[in-house]
Amino acid sequence: MKNAFELLVYSLDNELTKEEQRQLNAALLASPELQKEKEEYIKMREIVSDISFSENPHFIEKTMQQWAAQKSGNNFNNNIVQLFPRVAAAAAILFLFAWSVIYFSGGNIVSDTLLLVGDVSPDEAYSLLEY
Repeated sequence: MKNAFELLVYSLDNELTKEEQRQLNAALLASPELQKEKEEYIKMREIVSDISFSENPHFIEKTMQQWAAQKSGNNFNNNIVQLFPRVAAAAAILFLFAWSVIYFSGGNIVSDTLLLVGDVSPDEAYSLLEY
């Protein structure tokens, strides 16, 4: 057996049996809150029934073209975005490898070692700049 609220909701879209209609009418007479619910449902139904949607005939075509373009992967920006994490990881690994080689060959990390210049005198540096 359905309660009064279920009968109310069911009655909006379906026909009730005589017994169910009798129960709903009795519940509506006894409950002002249920009457208010019924009025609100009827108002909402009227508002919703007045809503209309215009169909765009080109919507499906545009959507399918955009989807095909994304799926094909011809979009340069998408390719760059997908490759960036891999390139950044490879660059970080290469940097750490080069840094470790410099550290182990020179014994420390200082600006001279990083620039791959050892003990260069000012005269030697000047002669290197002349070439």
